[in-house]
Amino acid sequence: MKFGDIIRQPLPVATFTFLVVVIVAFVRAWVTQRFAGEIPAVSAPLGYYTAALRLSWPLLSAAASIVMLFVAGFLIGRSSVRAELYATRCFLAMPLFGVVSCGVLLSSDYLTQSLTLLLLALASRNYYNSFHRHYCFDRMFRGSLYVGLIPLLYAPGAGLLLLIPLVVLLFRRTLREAVVALSGAILPLFFAGFIHWAAGGRFDGPVRQVAAAITSDSGYRFFDGNTLFSLIAWGVIFFLLICSAAGVLLDIRTLKTKPRNILFYNLYVLCVVAGIYFVPYSSPVTLTLAAPAAATLIPVVLTKFNSAAASMFYTVLILLSLVLGLI
Repeated sequence: MKFGDIIRQPLPVATFTFLVVVIVAFVRAWVTQRFAGEIPAVSAPLGYYTAALRLSWPLLSAAASIVMLFVAGFLIGRSSVRAELYATRCFLAMPLFGVVSCGVLLSSDYLTQSLTLLLLALASRNYYNSFHRHYCFDRMFRGSLYVGLIPLLYAPGAGLLLLIPLVVLLFRRTLREAVVALSGAILPLFFAGFIHWAAGGRFDGPVRQVAAAITSDSGYRFFDGNTLFSLIAWGVIFFLLICSAAGVLLDIRTLKTKPRNILFYNLYVLCVVAGIYFVPYSSPVTLTLAAPAAATLIPVVLTKFNSAAASMFYTVLILLSLVLGLI
């Protein structure tokens, strides 16, 4: 494979690159003990246990996190190829997901981060597959169920519930499917409240815990602790995302309906994540919530650039994610 053809790299190469980026990110953070932010003092109902598990079993948690990120990356890469989102068939979404999800920024609460990203990838996959002429109650229910679990793991993720009405409108679902989706989103919180009540607490205890976590200040600031190279990496990512958004808007009339709606869905995800960032409890995990959408959108512009420019941007991102914590 020539350097100029790096955008058209085969699946084994993309998978290997993705695994290298993820494993290096965890090994680097483990050796240097440099993470983006500490575990917040107040956690969501399930996030409390994932954070405690990470402290008690760090190696096992890291291994489980790598597996979950691999599954999420595989789902994102497969969905992008099956939906034919790009002008050229490519598997770049996988390694790019590794770069954004943990290569550039890895939270100290990496078990919560990885599980949240897996749930978001599963939800997005089900929403993509709900775009059909017939009813898709099961896919809307499962997708919303995964989204409803996220606030129990990471409280600011409650903002992702805004995706449900957007999905109903964007993928042209019926009112009955919207009711099913809403039921799926509420179900995890209902069961958490029931279990909390059965254990002797208040039924609304989990809701209060999530609300308390959202309104608590985590103390995290985006520019705190960032090196020059990490800022360069984020600058390249933001630049490519802006170019990708412009490319989607310019090609809106030539894109097929399903690819267009999937790309717009990911643009909406970025907007929602940008809003979540301003929640007081926001932590490094917030920025990684944009990883599935960013990994899906960036190849839009890379496949439109000439081979040399696309390969240069891609190589810069991979190299920065590999050496970021060593510089």
